Amino acid sequence: NWFGARVWFPVRSADTGGRLCVQLALIHRAGASPPPHCHGSEDEVFYVLEGGLELETPHDRVALMPGDLATAPRGLP
Repeated sequence: NWFGARVWFPVRSADTGGRLCVQLALIHRAGASPPPHCHGSEDEVFYVLEGGLELETPHDRVALMPGDLATAPRGLP
C-alpha cells in the first residue's frame, strides 16, 4: 500500500540494468497521491486504464481520462 494505492512492479529497474522500471498502481480513492517530487534520472509515463488522474507540474495541470497517456520528463517536479 503506497499513498492509498496498491502498487506492484512487473519489471524492476534491477532486472534491466537500470534502464527501465514498470510500475502498476491501483488507486482506491480520489486524492490518493504521492507528495510533489522530482525524478533525476528517469522519465515517467502515465497511462490511465479507468477512472481519471490529474498530473501537476509548476507550469501545467493535466486531467487524464481512460486511454490517455502523458509523460513527466526527468528533472521536472
